[in-house]
Amino acid sequence: MEQFRYPLKNNASINRWRTGSVKKTVFSSPFEKIDVPPNYGEDGVRIVYPVRKFFLASHDLSGITLPRGPFPLIYFPFERSRVDFSSFIHTPTHLEIEAISWVDAPLAGSYPFEVYTNGAIKLWLNGVELLSFAPFTRSNPGKQEILFPFNKGLNELRIYADDIAEREVFFSFELKYIGQSCLEGVLLLDEGVEEISRAERFLKSCYFPKDCFYDGDVILHHDPAVPPLLLFLARYGAIIPAAIQNEIRRLI
Repeated sequence: MEQFRYPLKNNASINRWRTGSVKKTVFSSPFEKIDVPPNYGEDGVRIVYPVRKFFLASHDLSGITLPRGPFPLIYFPFERSRVDFSSFIHTPTHLEIEAISWVDAPLAGSYPFEVYTNGAIKLWLNGVELLSFAPFTRSNPGKQEILFPFNKGLNELRIYADDIAEREVFFSFELKYIGQSCLEGVLLLDEGVEEISRAERFLKSCYFPKDCFYDGDVILHHDPAVPPLLLFLARYGAIIPAAIQNEIRRLI
């Protein structure tokens, strides 16, 4: 397999992952009356609605076993440090995601990280369960410090995360490295590492020439060094036969 690598220095996060799709299951709870006085101020008020109370009472991570995949999707956060699947869902919904990534350590040892999530997260390192953390803090993520006992070389991380969506939901997690020794984040891919690297450079280079467009076309600028054929492939790849796509990649 090919390896997509990126530096993992102090205060950087493991933010490239292979994932499955977000699993969404409508969540129902018994009818219950709620009596909450109106909030006339500007400060946020934390209200635990009946559906959330019932979900938290029945939530249990103990039966969640090592995620086996498949992990067909690639998650790139670009400027974000967290892995984020936040959304707005009208019906109370249980959200679940599985993910896998790798870290290359120069030496065996314990490496300090901070784990953040608004919901719950379960983490395995090299097949061994290392963390089960369920703060369910809704808007502000909970934080847990942890030492990762990495082996020298490639180490595998697998994640299960879930949350309950009540209209809007901040469904995300973050693994922030707070050590001093330089590590490398790694994503194992079947193929296309160089193409993905170019696509990431292209997307990072995109910008709007002004903040607001009141008429005319909405214009997006990009780095002119990006090969035009790559833009063509990104736009029309879904309808181009595989043999022609391979030829285009050969020419890029």
